[in-house]
Amino acid sequence: MLLDNLPSSLVAELSNQILHIKISRVEKMNSLSFEMYRALTKMLNDVEQNDDVKLVLISGEKECFSAGNDIDDFIELQQNQSFSRNHVASAFIDTLIHFPKPIIAAVEGVAVGIGTTMLLHCDLVYASPEASFSMPFVKLGLSPEAAASYIMPQLMGRARAAEWLLLGETITAEQALKDGLLTAVIENPLEMAFQSARAITAMSTQAVLATKKLMSHDSKKRMKTFDREMVEFLKCFTSEPVKIAFEAFVAKRASHKNE
Repeated sequence: MLLDNLPSSLVAELSNQILHIKISRVEKMNSLSFEMYRALTKMLNDVEQNDDVKLVLISGEKECFSAGNDIDDFIELQQNQSFSRNHVASAFIDTLIHFPKPIIAAVEGVAVGIGTTMLLHCDLVYASPEASFSMPFVKLGLSPEAAASYIMPQLMGRARAAEWLLLGETITAEQALKDGLLTAVIENPLEMAFQSARAITAMSTQAVLATKKLMSHDSKKRMKTFDREMVEFLKCFTSEPVKIAFEAFVAKRASHKNE
């Protein structure tokens, strides 16, 4: 069933044709584990065939959207050299790219890595003024994922996309709005997200799905880009700079715990 067997780090509620998925892993800043990727992918696949769900709304717990991938999971993958194109994290992106129903995101706090790139596949994105966004792949010795290298230049122009992707710096909500990532910056993004969700569910399902389909005409290009990205990502993933970056992350975290 749609909401059965979810990990405790994901909270889902279906009401009035709106499936609200809350990322709830506060102790790790809502970072996404492999277990969470599996559950999210299965949920979205189930939703695709479920007429009781008209759209999906995604938010994060405790004023934090998502700090991205769980680094501990990826350190283990790096050590075992067991990452592949068919990994559960990649499957989640594949599902987002092909998802036929509207997705709305409400962002508060930080959105890092996949926490930002997943927003590229959402139809409406509302953020609080304090929200921040970053794609620090290069800083970790990695290359972009989730078709960001295609969508970002299309969305905001090559110059701005290069600043996001090559520098990997933190971007404010105000700048993200100017760059076209966000629909609006508002004090209560979740409330606004639900307001828009209710407006969409009141409309013709056929018209909503047709509109989403027309806006997703470049999904094949996004998939081809993601395939190319994963070739480069996998090359980078087993490199020495990534190993050093992960070790530095672990050392920094340990020092903070000892303070």
